[in-house]
Amino acid sequence: MKHRIVIAGTCLLTGLAGVPACWAQPSLVDGEAIVLRCGGIGADESTRMRAEVSMYTLTLLYATAGGAYLADVHTRIEEPLGGRSVEAPCGPVGQVSVPEAGTYRVIATHEGVRQEHWVELRPGGGATLSLRWVD
Repeated sequence: MKHRIVIAGTCLLTGLAGVPACWAQPSLVDGEAIVLRCGGIGADESTRMRAEVSMYTLTLLYATAGGAYLADVHTRIEEPLGGRSVEAPCGPVGQVSVPEAGTYRVIATHEGVRQEHWVELRPGGGATLSLRWVD
């Protein structure tokens, strides 16, 4: 089964059966943005994105409780108090970069079931958040 992620933003062909890796259109404040990169469909792209964990502030992994990966999970990353935000359909891997340290909210919705997580993030990399939904 082929999945196609379509978002308002920039998509680059990865050479993997024409499946794009996509970046959500960031919300800019003073020229700095929260960046959300979505992809990981296919073994090669998923492996590459997982290997890049240290390059991003936060890596999101989307799956069912049984371990099946999910795509097209509506994801929103935002600063508290209505600051910068970015959103896109994402999965099975999402990679986030933030311009400054702080507490960010991750909201992810799959088939009407919403998860909300508050995470302390700082520019740089290495944090991982696994989001799981009941099968």
